[in-house]
Amino acid sequence: LFTPAETSQKAAKEEDFIKKYDDYKQVFIAEEDGKIVGYLGIGRSHLEKLTHVAKLTVGVLEDHKRQGIATKLIKFAEKWAKEKGVKRLELTVVTKNKPAVALFQKTGFKEEGTRKKSMKIEEKYFDEFLMAKTL
Repeated sequence: LFTPAETSQKAAKEEDFIKKYDDYKQVFIAEEDGKIVGYLGIGRSHLEKLTHVAKLTVGVLEDHKRQGIATKLIKFAEKWAKEKGVKRLELTVVTKNKPAVALFQKTGFKEEGTRKKSMKIEEKYFDEFLMAKTL
């Protein structure tokens, strides 16, 4: 339980967080005929020392891949990031996902390391590349 003073302070902080939400996190979507065919999530920390770094996740429906959708989403996210003062974009990608690795390399991301057994899908472990790009 919070005291009335604590409740007031917490409410003020939450209100400030909500007002600034789009400064820290966004989801962009790609649509075709009213159907979502791709998305890109991007977010950065509220910690001052990390606000210059944003992490992103991209996904495109299987039957819409290789049509430039992910590239357009990445370019749009880069514009948003620059407007927010972001200087570095980061992501992870499964090392065996060669088309995705190629996409990120094509859009300027560089491999910075490998996260061993960092993803588990159906009881099988996968390594991921940590990739980043300076804006």
